[in-house]
Amino acid sequence: MKNLFRIFLLVSVVFIPIFGYTSTYNDNDQTKEIDLEGTLFDVTIESLLPDPVHANINSYDLNADFVSNLGVLSVEIYATSSGLVYQKNVNTQTQQSLSINVADWDSGIYEIRFVNAAGNYMYGTFEIGL
Repeated sequence: MKNLFRIFLLVSVVFIPIFGYTSTYNDNDQTKEIDLEGTLFDVTIESLLPDPVHANINSYDLNADFVSNLGVLSVEIYATSSGLVYQKNVNTQTQQSLSINVADWDSGIYEIRFVNAAGNYMYGTFEIGL
């Protein structure tokens, strides 16, 4: 009886995780980088410096990482169909990242802008639900 229990336990530990697992991976949930263009610097030394902002999106969230202290940035998102849909000022000295829930946003093409006090900006486009 002990041997049967050991065999059952071994089979449970080895085969149930393999056969009982159901993946919830959805290709639409993949995180995609948002290519940003433009500059936040007054001088053109960007080839010597890493990109100061990285942004990506998945089905639920748009995430921005601020690699260095850029001061206060205005984060603006525009829908091509309706104009400004999101705006927030972020002090990158105290906040190194920003996450925006986009799960309930309408399908479409959007543009994100990171604008500094001097009016310099980086921007990129992304899609939701297309």
